[in-house]
Amino acid sequence: MSSCDVVIPTHGRPRLLSALLESLAREARSSVHCVIIVDDTALPAGPEFRSPWPLRWVHLNERVFISEAKNIGLAHVDQPYVLFVDDDNIVTESTFPHPLSVLHERPEVAAVMPAVLYRRRPELVWVYATPWKAGHWEFQLIGRNRPRDPQREDRLLPTDALPNAGFYSAAWLRKVGGWSHRLRVNSSADLCRRLKTGGAEVWADSSSFILHDVEAPGERAFWAGHQVSDLVRTEEEIVDWFGWQREEHPRMVGFRLRAAYHSLGFLLPLALGTLVRSDSSFRRAAPFMARGFLRGWKGAGSRTGARSDGQAPAP
Repeated sequence: MSSCDVVIPTHGRPRLLSALLESLAREARSSVHCVIIVDDTALPAGPEFRSPWPLRWVHLNERVFISEAKNIGLAHVDQPYVLFVDDDNIVTESTFPHPLSVLHERPEVAAVMPAVLYRRRPELVWVYATPWKAGHWEFQLIGRNRPRDPQREDRLLPTDALPNAGFYSAAWLRKVGGWSHRLRVNSSADLCRRLKTGGAEVWADSSSFILHDVEAPGERAFWAGHQVSDLVRTEEEIVDWFGWQREEHPRMVGFRLRAAYHSLGFLLPLALGTLVRSDSSFRRAAPFMARGFLRGWKGAGSRTGARSDGQAPAP
């Protein structure tokens, strides 16, 4: 079986990072060639961890968001294949073998997304795959918050985004220029589109599993836990949502009005979460949400702007 490099962007979450590194050493020692950690908190030392493979710690002096962090990590990759994984994940013994086999045996495949389960409730699916719904305003979150379904597993599923974690051909990533510098956080759908436009295939692999270490269904306002923990990032995510929606609908008449309407599908649940969670407050979160909305809404007004890959909008 092929081995690969692993890139982990992290921002001030040493406990989660330690758990991910330990799972890599426990479950995927023979599959990993090198681990590259891109850390913008400039910690003087990483978590206590004895690495069984080379460990490159790329310290940054200022905060960057995940798209830039991934591109910085990509510059350090020297293997043909690479796993980019967020620091709030745990790998399993099933995570590596099949995605690496697909990439090795099928050069037309540029990226493979592992299926995701909740770490706290691994009988529940976080998501199997994320293809677009009709209209391209939101994704179908296949299997989300439902028990595992054997009929959906052990197969390659269509997907139009690569959230959380993804195995990539490094050559394909470099061919399309990596992640968009214009979309600072929500850039996986844009990358997926550019890979497909460039002639590659992108799949979700439901024979490969990773565990997402986030709050699970049953916990109070679990859906908002990720956003309320980092409101600066949440503001950028909202801006990005408008940006890539404009690129999905480059010539839509009345785009901004329609985008404002569709954005309520995630802004209202987020606002509700800040009201009912004990670790957040709507009063504190509202300015970040409002700025994100206004920046994104105003910035997405052009119908003829260039796409994030520098190409003219598709017909």
